[in-house]
Amino acid sequence: MGIEPFTLVSGGWFRCTPAWDQQVWEPCDKWYFPSSGEAFYDAGDGEFRLAPGHVWLIPGFRRHVMRCPRRLDLWWLHARAEDGRLAGVLRRMTAPRSWPTAAWKPWRSTYGAIDRWFAQRPADLGCRLQAMLLWSAADVVAATPPVPEPSPAVAAAVAFLDREARRNPPLVAVARAARLSPVYLHRRFVAEVGCTPHAYAERRRLDQARELLRDGDLPVAEIGERCGYADPFYFSRAFRRQAGESPAAFRRRSRGP
Repeated sequence: MGIEPFTLVSGGWFRCTPAWDQQVWEPCDKWYFPSSGEAFYDAGDGEFRLAPGHVWLIPGFRRHVMRCPRRLDLWWLHARAEDGRLAGVLRRMTAPRSWPTAAWKPWRSTYGAIDRWFAQRPADLGCRLQAMLLWSAADVVAATPPVPEPSPAVAAAVAFLDREARRNPPLVAVARAARLSPVYLHRRFVAEVGCTPHAYAERRRLDQARELLRDGDLPVAEIGERCGYADPFYFSRAFRRQAGESPAAFRRRSRGP
């Protein structure tokens, strides 16, 4: 397969208890499928109840507060949109989206097999999971005003940074790729992407770091070096600044929802 619309970050079945209570910054969107019990969640728009009867899409890239007074059993899936336009729509979500569980009946066997995907990664199940996420994202897209297309120059700058982020290229190199002056590119990039070129490059580097922390056992310092951070202390500070926790804490937490 080519580039998939979503990166499936982590997921499975989990029993939440009071030990689940935490406050974290989430670098991905979250799909929750409660089966029994209850818990409470706040993604920045007020607390809501997680319980059987609804499926939830909780927007990421913001601070989340979770608490479970007793127990909650659920399937869960963390994913990040890789298509720029789709990612832009999901980032603009101001509150979680829910659906009656009955509407998800055709997908019951798909989300019930999330554990198998992360254990074995069968291609057919991967396709079904991608289709399920697109199906739910389509409702969000339909209710969201369209995101303006980036200008060709800014699109060229974004593509350059996607390729070269780990090298932390200077603004003048990014501007050269976009065929604009550094000052004008910086202004247009912030207006169209919502952050500076430097911040975008660092986000891409830290995205790669999260994947390496989640999927392997390389030492944290080596992961930082592979992602363009020669100083492990600076890498840890940058990671904590964006994710709200240390690389080691993220690695531990990535094993559960």
